[in-house]
Amino acid sequence: MLRLINRPEYLQQLIENKDVNLVKIVTGIRRCGKSSLLDLYHQYLTENNVLDSHIIHMNLESLRYRDLTV
Repeated sequence: MLRLINRPEYLQQLIENKDVNLVKIVTGIRRCGKSSLLDLYHQYLTENNVLDSHIIHMNLESLRYRDLTV
């Protein structure tokens, strides 16, 4: 995995709201680190014994998901 820039404040907000039954939405301008933040959160979840089968991680810019529709 690439070396990620630590974003402790934003990561802490995600961690604190982990068990809140609401969808978490990360927004920001282009190339501000949204995907990197979610990669850090994925890493945190994995390190804290959350099974990979319980994590949905999709890069919608990937051609792998080109046929995904609403």
